[in-house]
Amino acid sequence: MSTKNNQSRAPDLDKYIKSSNYQGAQLYNMGYSLFVRTAKLAGANLPIRKTTIVDLNILDTYLETQAKIKEKEEIDKEEAEEMMREEIEHLQELVEEKTVDLRKTLKVMLTSLGALAEYRDPETGAHIKRTQVLVQMLAEKLRNHPRFKDAIPNNEYIDYYATAAPLHDIGKVGIPDEILRKPARLNEEEWAVMSTHAQMGYDVLVNATHELKDHPLVRISAEIILNHHERFDGDGYPNGLKGDAIPVGARLMSVADVYDALVSKRPYKNAFPHEVAVKEIQEGRGTQFDPDVVDAFMELESQLPAIYDRFKEES
Repeated sequence: MSTKNNQSRAPDLDKYIKSSNYQGAQLYNMGYSLFVRTAKLAGANLPIRKTTIVDLNILDTYLETQAKIKEKEEIDKEEAEEMMREEIEHLQELVEEKTVDLRKTLKVMLTSLGALAEYRDPETGAHIKRTQVLVQMLAEKLRNHPRFKDAIPNNEYIDYYATAAPLHDIGKVGIPDEILRKPARLNEEEWAVMSTHAQMGYDVLVNATHELKDHPLVRISAEIILNHHERFDGDGYPNGLKGDAIPVGARLMSVADVYDALVSKRPYKNAFPHEVAVKEIQEGRGTQFDPDVVDAFMELESQLPAIYDRFKEES
C-alpha cells in the first residue's frame, strides 16, 4: 500500500467520524490505527493525524478495558471457585458431624442393649467387659496380618470390634433364670436351651437395628452375636460354619470368650490358673480356634494377668 493512499485515508476518516455512525467509525479507525502501528514497526513512515492519535488512545483504553474485564472475570472465577470449595468443605464438615453423631448414638444404643445382660447375671456383666478388652487387643495385633487386613482395615474397625464384643451374650436375656443361674453344670436338655442364646441375641439385634443393618458396627455386632460359638473345624453352633466362613469378629470373640470362662470362677467350678487357660487355647489351635488368632493371643497372653488384676481392683 502506498503512502499517498494512506494519507488520503486519514481525511476520509475525519469526515466519517463526524457522521452518525460514530461507533462504526471507531471500529474502522481502530483497524486503521493497528495497521499504522504495525507499519511503523516495519519501518514505514505513515502520517498519524490528530484523529488517528485520538483513536489510538481509544484503542489503548479499549485494550485496557478488555484486560480489566478479563482480569475481573478471572477474579470472579477464582472467587466462585473459592466459594464452591468453602461450600464443599462446609458440607463435608456437616456430613462428618452427622456421621460422628450417628456413630455415638449407635454405640450408646448397642452398649445399652449389651447392659441388659448385666441385669440378669452380674458375672456376665464382668465377663463382657473383660472379653471386650481382649477382643480389642487381638484386633490390634491382627490388623496388618494378610488374612485380616480387609476385615480390620483401620483403627475405626478395631473400635467397631471392641464396641460389638460386649453384645455377644445379649441373647442370654431370653434364657430362664433356673438355667442361666443354675449353680451347677447344665444337663443336656438345659444346654440345648442355653445354646439358643446365639440365635436369640442375633434376632434381638437385627430387629432393633433394622434401618441400620448396613452399618459396619451393626453388621459386626450381628456376626459376633450369632457366630461366637462356631468352631474353626465346623463342629460349633448354631450353623456349623467352618474356617474362614466364620466372620472375623466371631473368631476373635471365640478365643476371648473361652479364655475368660477358663480363668473365671463359676458356681460349678473354680477359676483355672492363667497358664492352664493358655494351654487350653493352644490345644484348640486349628480345631476350635483360628490358628492365626491363637498365634496373636500367644503374643499378648503375658499381659493378661495384670489386666485381670486391674479389673478385680475396680470391681
